This record gives sequence, C-alpha cells and structure tokens, in this order.
Amino acid sequence: MVSFPYPDFIEACEDCRTFVDRTYDGLKKDCKVEEQFLFSDSLGGWVAWNLFGHAPESEDERHLIRPLGIFIVHSFFSWWKSDL
Repeated sequence: MVSFPYPDFIEACEDCRTFVDRTYDGLKKDCKVEEQFLFSDSLGGWVAWNLFGHAPESEDERHLIRPLGIFIVHSFFSWWKSDL
C-alpha cells in the first residue's frame, strides 16, 4: 500500500470541491461576481478560509481571495489543454 504524506488529502479534496461548488452556485445566483471570476473566486475563498482557519473577515483578507484563485487556476489551466 502506498503511504502519502497527507493522509487526509482525499477529505481535503472533497471539502474543496463541495465548498467551490456551493460558493460558485451562490455567487452566480446572487450575481455578486462577474462570471469570468466565479470559479477563481470560489477556489480562492476555499484557500483563504483554510489559510486563516475562518472565513475571510477583514477587507485585507477578502482582497486575497481573487488573486489566490486566479494564481491557482492559471497554474493548472494548461493541464486540461489537449494537444490532439
């Protein structure tokens, strides 16, 4: 059996997916975010929440959400491109 350095990675991935799906749907429904930023803001929100251990509260904490999300989306974007 393979041993991973982060034994709770499956739960963390599921938590991320659930959070991002719920946040994306909520932001889209409430029209609080431009459509092009829905996914990155949702993902950045999950990262910020996990970094702080709570929902981003201050203006400075909230200002980190979009850059974090965009950085992650941009870093992995080319993984899904097909060269076929």
